Amino acid sequence: MVRAYESQTGRELWKAPLPAGAQATPSVYWSNKSGRQFMVIASGGHRAMLSGSADLITAYALPKSKLR
Repeated sequence: MVRAYESQTGRELWKAPLPAGAQATPSVYWSNKSGRQFMVIASGGHRAMLSGSADLITAYALPKSKLR
């Protein structure tokens, strides 16, 4: 699973399943062109950790922000 938390309170905002374990740090970036924030993460899994197997990059986009 990948999860997003509200930074002020620690409240979980959303979660989504990944195709395999993510032994990677997510990358988050802002697009001025679209006015949206994106998060990408590599999912590869690991046999020893029994976390499935994949070779994928998964991306998520937040809705347009009213703050910017």
